[in-house]
Order: sequence, then C-alpha cells, then structure tokens
Amino acid sequence: MLCVCVCACVRSLVRSNEQCHIEFTEDKIRVESEPEYIDEVKSKLQEKINYYLYYYDTIELEVNPKYFKHIIGKSGVNGK
Repeated sequence: MLCVCVCACVRSLVRSNEQCHIEFTEDKIRVESEPEYIDEVKSKLQEKINYYLYYYDTIELEVNPKYFKHIIGKSGVNGK
C-alpha cells in the first residue's frame, strides 16, 4: 500500500520536473535531478512517506499455497 501511494506521488513529481528520475531499491530511494530540485523532491517524498507511516498499518500473513489462486485471482487481478 505504501509503495503504491508513494509511487503516485513520484509520478506527479516526475511530471512536474521532467529531468527528475526516482529509483527505488530494496532499502533506499535514489533521486537524480537538477541540484535545485533535489531538496524539493526529497521533502515531498518524505512528507508522503511520513503520512502513510502514521495513518496506515501493515501486517504480514502466512497463507497456505493452496489458497494463492483464490487470493491472487486470474491473471493477478486481485493483486492490483
């Protein structure tokens, strides 16, 4: 959930600054842009991340593999 919402924020930031490139790795977010935009992009991303960390919670469930097809759905439609 967090990733989806942050990605929406990323899309809007990239649209507003076409030289901006944002890359997600396992534990980092890399921002490449003109020096004057880096702080702006960083603060907007941090603001969104803080919002979702404060207002949302996540849990991990262990699910028997025999139920995967019911959870994921045909062609992954339930996971989108």
